[in-house]
Amino acid sequence: MRVSRNTVGSKTARAKDGKIVDHEDDFDIERWTHMAFGGIAKLPFMSGLLAGVTRSLAARQLDRFIEGGG
Repeated sequence: MRVSRNTVGSKTARAKDGKIVDHEDDFDIERWTHMAFGGIAKLPFMSGLLAGVTRSLAARQLDRFIEGGG
């Protein structure tokens, strides 16, 4: 298991009727990929690639959650 520490700040959060309707976090995704994936993420071409894959996966998971009634 790889231990990582990533500070996440909330840039924006809006609520309506007691539910969060908009939210944006602020963190260094390249730093996170280095911690999460180790040495391979430090290769020049890998950091951006892993960050893109991570963003894409997160977006798909969020879409599925919303479609399911979130």
